[in-house]
Amino acid sequence: MEKRTEKAFLITGSVCFAAALIWALFISAGRVRVEQQLYTFDLAAAYSDVLQLPAALSRDSSAFSGLKSDAELAVLKGAGLTSLIIESSDRAAGEAAAKKNGLGIIYKADYEKGETLSALPKGSRVLFVNNQVFDKASVLSKGLKPCLLELYKPVGYEGIPRKDILTAHTVKDQELEKLSFPKLRDRFLRSRFERRIGILYLKFKRSGTGPLENESFVSGLSAVLKGAGEKPGVFSANPYILGTGEHIRARQYAAFFIALFFPLLAFFAGMRYFKDPYARFFVMFLLSLAGGVIVSAVISDTVFMIKLEQFGGVKYALSLPVAAVLTYLVFKNRGELTGRGLALTGGLILLFGIIFAVASVRSGNFNVPLFPFEESLRGFLENAFRARPRAKEFLIGYPCLLLGLNMLYEERFKEFKLPAIILVSVGVFGLTSVVNTFCHAHIPFLMSMLRSVYGAVLGLLGGAILIKLSRLLRRP
Repeated sequence: MEKRTEKAFLITGSVCFAAALIWALFISAGRVRVEQQLYTFDLAAAYSDVLQLPAALSRDSSAFSGLKSDAELAVLKGAGLTSLIIESSDRAAGEAAAKKNGLGIIYKADYEKGETLSALPKGSRVLFVNNQVFDKASVLSKGLKPCLLELYKPVGYEGIPRKDILTAHTVKDQELEKLSFPKLRDRFLRSRFERRIGILYLKFKRSGTGPLENESFVSGLSAVLKGAGEKPGVFSANPYILGTGEHIRARQYAAFFIALFFPLLAFFAGMRYFKDPYARFFVMFLLSLAGGVIVSAVISDTVFMIKLEQFGGVKYALSLPVAAVLTYLVFKNRGELTGRGLALTGGLILLFGIIFAVASVRSGNFNVPLFPFEESLRGFLENAFRARPRAKEFLIGYPCLLLGLNMLYEERFKEFKLPAIILVSVGVFGLTSVVNTFCHAHIPFLMSMLRSVYGAVLGLLGGAILIKLSRLLRRP
């Protein structure tokens, strides 16, 4: 009777899972088509910054002494600049300079300075200071297009047509002087390649060897983007028109439930129906990947893709399945948790506790600074793969999972039951990370898919090496 009941549940679950996956793949195909329309990148700079460049830098470079701002603007245009950001105090001169050099215009508006939108031309692009949209009536009547800046909380965007909301990225003033030009370039490239930001709001250093540094920065950034098949131009339309923009909270709750459910489903299905550690790993990864695709379909809406709304509960979705698996394995093997393996337990718990805590805190954007080695590793991975695999998967999760699965039921490791349980539990962190990757809807679907596949391949190699070494060190 129990076998018949299990079989019925298995068939019913498989049919539901297949239907959900087919629906998710259909939605994802439409999303990919929409994302492929985003091929225009816009390099923008503030006109006020350009005005200050010659005066600030001519002292450092006699070759550029006395260089006029219009000449500098022409040079920046030749380097790849495509738009000017104009403040109200420089509006007339800025508009004339932009028209003379064939540049697009983005108007800067600051509510705290008492500025208004009444004088702006219809259909203008507007950069609202601190992402605070004011005078929404003028925005709607004039068809103004707000530039939604990353890193700033959006305020007042409710009711604005999604096609009129443009994505933008910049560096905060307090960070500018701390970052070298190569790091600045990598940051803007990352915002473009990983998150498909349309407008890159560049800021210039006012110290150094001269204007050539800033011009080289612009030209180098433009060259890399064009070399990757991107096209420079004025970004004025949001192609991310997908979904209805409705039932946002319901979608968030559904995505959270799926993000919790699928890593656990993957783990228990792999453990229940397979014996070989490699077979278990493949089943766990593929089911987690399928869960990620379904999550992606649930939140495939423009409001998520431009980060007006975001998936909530990232850290809970990452950590709760790990805690559930650890509790289950400890309870199941409670009678065998003795022997010499206990001598290693304290150190392993401390080590993996630290790794898990850091990886959990690091989930999300810009929470804590990078470690020195991590910055170098990120740069290497981005150059090697473009779709950078996540370190928490290939460097921590998958190797631990494979090694733990091998140790958990192999006779030669029977004395190390508790370390094996810890390894498997930490390994589940890789499965939760796969689903979590697709919870970031602002990252293109194909980018998330490639990151996950690369992570699995690298993690499989790392895990295979660890298994081989452990078997050599612990011969039967």
